[in-house]
Amino acid sequence: QCSESSEQLQLMKSFFGENHKYCEYAPAQTDADGRRTYPDVEGRCAEIEARARSLSDYFDGLLGFSQGANFATMLAARAERCLPGALS
Repeated sequence: QCSESSEQLQLMKSFFGENHKYCEYAPAQTDADGRRTYPDVEGRCAEIEARARSLSDYFDGLLGFSQGANFATMLAARAERCLPGALS
């Protein structure tokens, strides 16, 4: 779920409206240089990988939009590097 006070959530609602279910994989923060960062990104990736493994009979790949695209890219990179716990 998204924090209602999240500036990213408010931005998404300004584009897509109030009548959607919004969720985030990790609460995004903005650093001093204006870049978006995710605290505990390794832990969040591990949670997504565990969830994907539990659903492995139901999908063949990952596709993401916005933050989901960021995490899909990180998961693919982790798999490519054969990191512990990464999807295969």
